[in-house]
Amino acid sequence: LFIRDLRRERATEEMQTGIAAGREVLQELSASLKPPDAVLVGPGHLRSVTEQFAAQASGEMIWLNTCLSMFRPQELFDKLLRPAVENPRVTSIQFILDHSQHELWEEEVIPKVEACDGRNKVKPPRWVRIEEPISMIIANIGLREKTECLLSFWGEPFMATSSERSVPRYIFHVQSHSELMARLSEVERNYRFG
Repeated sequence: LFIRDLRRERATEEMQTGIAAGREVLQELSASLKPPDAVLVGPGHLRSVTEQFAAQASGEMIWLNTCLSMFRPQELFDKLLRPAVENPRVTSIQFILDHSQHELWEEEVIPKVEACDGRNKVKPPRWVRIEEPISMIIANIGLREKTECLLSFWGEPFMATSSERSVPRYIFHVQSHSELMARLSEVERNYRFG
């Protein structure tokens, strides 16, 4: 019994040493991993990521150069914009749109927004001439309220274009620690205040 207990004790010590060594290796690997600056989101996850982004947003949300025709179907409006409008942590929603979107704003967006709780937080759009082939949704996200962005590009391969409307096919979820976030915020401010 004594010899058996010694063997078991030695095996336990070896196992604990192996676990400790494994823990050290995992900590070194974790420390060396750098989180991505942006995550590519494909067609299968666009709606869920956009809905989750709106649900986690707080403060002011900026929707820059958004194609309003995607809000024609009530289902898409309910998945993409309604969660932001009805999110109690979102204090205001500012659209910055090209003049070409004016008719769609009046006909498609305003009536649907008016049917939402929180409709008063949607400000009148800032109408500008937009040159860049980009679309952005910018907001503070999560408990830490770090500014993040959903970024899409107009045209192939990022946008699917049909006779009825252009719909994002891929978007980038730009993380708060990304250097790109500062540049995107600058682009947004230039359109908003320029």
